[in-house]
Amino acid sequence: MKSKIYILGPQGSGKTLLAKKISKRLRIPSFSLDDIYYKKKYTVKRSEDEKKKMLSKILGRRKKWIIEGVATSFVSDAVKQADLVIWLDVDHRLLSYRVIKRQIFRRESLFRLRKLLSEIKLYKNKKGKYKEHKGLLKVSKKYIVLRGRKDIKKCLSELDDQ
Repeated sequence: MKSKIYILGPQGSGKTLLAKKISKRLRIPSFSLDDIYYKKKYTVKRSEDEKKKMLSKILGRRKKWIIEGVATSFVSDAVKQADLVIWLDVDHRLLSYRVIKRQIFRRESLFRLRKLLSEIKLYKNKKGKYKEHKGLLKVSKKYIVLRGRKDIKKCLSELDDQ
């Protein structure tokens, strides 16, 4: 059974939802990189040193974990330790729809919405995280790429069978 799972992908790809589903099914605690990255949700960022220390605590103290997030700068140790890395590579139109829907539901600022939509637009661009996410897969033991609901359902089913 997989006991250390790392989930990555752009904003709106479904990382948090997938992490919660896997966490519930396998009874493994789930951690969001957003909680490590920010001191105050989406506003005050932690230093690189603080982020690395917080992530190291999770990796060092837990035999089982699910970690999900967009961040790449401080996560290579988690990716190396993961039994499975799941990359959610979802169509940018679906990402945009999900982010708009989420921002309306959360009643967050228009500025934040514009920023997220810009990041989605740039994700597969040279300046985006796509290349960084792809690079992280090179240090992983095992990874799978999920591109939609069908892939996600199949992945969850396979995890149930283990």
